[in-house]
Amino acid sequence: YVLGNHDIEYLTRGELAEALGQERFHGVLEFEETPIVFLDSPTDTDGAGGRFGPKQRRWLEGVLETHDNPLVCSHHPLGTFDLGDNIWFGDYPERAFPVDRKETLEILNAGGPIRGTINGHIHQTGYVDFREIAHGSLNAFSKETPDKPVSGTYAEVRIGDRVDVTVKRGGD
Repeated sequence: YVLGNHDIEYLTRGELAEALGQERFHGVLEFEETPIVFLDSPTDTDGAGGRFGPKQRRWLEGVLETHDNPLVCSHHPLGTFDLGDNIWFGDYPERAFPVDRKETLEILNAGGPIRGTINGHIHQTGYVDFREIAHGSLNAFSKETPDKPVSGTYAEVRIGDRVDVTVKRGGD
């Protein structure tokens, strides 16, 4: 599981680890010879903001030395998405991105080719090429606004020579 900022609002990482049967929230999952790298970006002190931190960035450098062409997943976006009309982050875009995004992107760029990144957090679906990396963002499963009910958005991700993401809504 990739934790989001709301996941750690009321439960500690230890409580979540026990409930989900998962020791930590960053790691590598091999899927049909494709490494999927999971990063842990929510912080206990930054509210909506995120950070990977120096220890996890060093870990990521090591992962990229030993795994070819991974797909990288994190809650907070690494790509630069247009947030102008975003109800949560339009006025405060700095809250959408991890504070150490630049340093993390430098590691991803230096570590060899990656398939791309996928994130949530910003509650909008989108795609952008940024710093020579493809970045996809998925809307929240439970996104709701005062005038719209829960969206039920989810995605099917197919990994082959390229990554294909099909965004669906509940019932699709």
